[in-house]
Amino acid sequence: MSDEGKEQDLLEFRYLLGAPLAALIEAERQAAIATTEFIKEIGFQPVSSGQEKSQLPANASTPSAEQSIKELGFNFGNLRMITFLYSSRDDKGVQKINTIQIPLLSLIPIPMLQIKQANFEFYAEISEIRPGEILKSDDQGNPTPIPLEPQPVTLMTKMGIAPREKVRHRYQRRNMKVNLTVERSDMPSGLLQLHNLMPQMIQVSSGQDIQDKQE
Repeated sequence: MSDEGKEQDLLEFRYLLGAPLAALIEAERQAAIATTEFIKEIGFQPVSSGQEKSQLPANASTPSAEQSIKELGFNFGNLRMITFLYSSRDDKGVQKINTIQIPLLSLIPIPMLQIKQANFEFYAEISEIRPGEILKSDDQGNPTPIPLEPQPVTLMTKMGIAPREKVRHRYQRRNMKVNLTVERSDMPSGLLQLHNLMPQMIQVSSGQDIQDKQE
């Protein structure tokens, strides 16, 4: 392999360490987006174009604010309600059909996961140590090294081979062992407030008498 090819295989040690951490952050971002989409699709009914303006927040009175809310999808719409019927008797013993409406989100668990613990195990091969310099500008603006200051170094690395590892194929030589533990994440304060409001949204209405309906 040419020196140029070897150079392309090298990474600064900070990038080798930072890449798995950045992957964890990206994984949690995708999980948060998936939870948001679940809440939006399962828990809310999209409003029609004619209803959007009437259901915007009170502080969104300007056309620019209305357009921003519409484009960013802040207006989820109306809570999706499920309706079912049940019968009961009034004080006179007359049996009636009643209707009850309950927010769907109050009946189903919302999937929310977060990474509790992550363990990465890999071997790094230090291929090169590149010295650096701490520079300052002189009176003419030219950068010059600062005397008696510790000079930084950059570690150039690549994935190493585990000691005594049995290698059967050259593409299986450098691996990273990853162990993840996930747990249910804490409920955000806004979602908790929504759950606290849901009992107030339950609607019960008394229907007509069963006897009158049969007649």
